[in-house]
Amino acid sequence: MIDFMRSLFGLGGSSGNRKVVGNIVSVDLKDVAHIKESNSRLTILQNLQISYKGTPHEQKFKAVYERTKDIHSYLVSNNRAHELELFHLQHTDHFINTYTVILEVYQRHNGIPTSREVRQQFLESKPEKPQHVAEQVQVRSKAEVRTLQENVKRLNSQQSAAQTLTKSEVTKLVAPDIAIHTYSKIFYVDERASDEKATREIGFTSSKEEKEAFLSYTSNRLGIWPVSYFGNAMVTLPAKDGTTTAGYVPIIHWNGFTYAFDILDCRLFPVRMNRKGF
Repeated sequence: MIDFMRSLFGLGGSSGNRKVVGNIVSVDLKDVAHIKESNSRLTILQNLQISYKGTPHEQKFKAVYERTKDIHSYLVSNNRAHELELFHLQHTDHFINTYTVILEVYQRHNGIPTSREVRQQFLESKPEKPQHVAEQVQVRSKAEVRTLQENVKRLNSQQSAAQTLTKSEVTKLVAPDIAIHTYSKIFYVDERASDEKATREIGFTSSKEEKEAFLSYTSNRLGIWPVSYFGNAMVTLPAKDGTTTAGYVPIIHWNGFTYAFDILDCRLFPVRMNRKGF
């Protein structure tokens, strides 16, 4: 490090045997390239300074970076890009290569991925560009473009309508409240036992056998099981012809919900049972 500092500040001979080919000329393409490469070297020096931060060499790297930046500014301002490139070839490149190798050896020894390894992993993780991309591009006709525009407008209008719908009040379906009538009786015809029609009745006060017979009849007609019977309630039900009729119907419970059972049309209507009606 001390020998390099001496050579950097003009206290020692030049190192290396590399030469810059060409004559010193005014600002041209070569000078632009030299200045660009000089800026890249300054960036590398700054990164090295950051990497060696917290080590005994931190201040030395800072001094090298600042001195190199001053030399860069001085030579560029005097249109001496050729000499700037020569300075980097003789000093900066050797310094960068030496301490980059030292840093990478330290990182590998301690299991830290080096900058080259990180860059290689990044390049390997990038998806490959599809081949013959130009062949896959299809020029859309005016009709196709017009169709796409219409589809976009339709989607936007649907989205706007959905947003308006969510903001406005939406009608909610609510099951009606019913109350069990403990004294009513309902008559029904059970045709399962034999060819003869058996007329039976069911109500809240029916016997256990009568309720079991009704549950068996209900499960057979609706094809559901298990079913519970709560009693009868006065309900207005819609008929198939659009009219409504009021009358007593059995209230059953199946699969966690309560239903009014229309025996004549064999239909179920969800209801909510008012416990106070018992």
